[in-house]
Amino acid sequence: MDPEFVDNDTFVESISTIIEGIIKDIDAIDTIFSESSAFDTGDMSDAETDIQEWVRKTEKDPVSYRCEHCNKVFKRKDSYRRHISESRFCATIRAAKGMPVLLDLHRCGVCNETFTRESSLITHMAAYHT
Repeated sequence: MDPEFVDNDTFVESISTIIEGIIKDIDAIDTIFSESSAFDTGDMSDAETDIQEWVRKTEKDPVSYRCEHCNKVFKRKDSYRRHISESRFCATIRAAKGMPVLLDLHRCGVCNETFTRESSLITHMAAYHT
């Protein structure tokens, strides 16, 4: 419906229908929150119980791995290890401190450019050397 051709009565009716729907939604939400919830009665599904257990567990014992060079935080150990092996910034700091550098470099056989990810080398080869 084109707004230029809507008369005032039709417009007012449309708006009042929308508002009535919103009021019904708000009433429904109020009803849901005013009734006793599953958390109050202890009547929870297995999924809700699992979620609450997971939240309690992660709040008590949050496991994270922080890079001591750039302060990035990783939830998984393999993500932290990948970061250490791919971050040139952190590798530079490690080398300056005399720490072992675990940087895995993938070198282009054509132009000798280096990449921290093999997928980046493949993309480079396809873009520049095919």
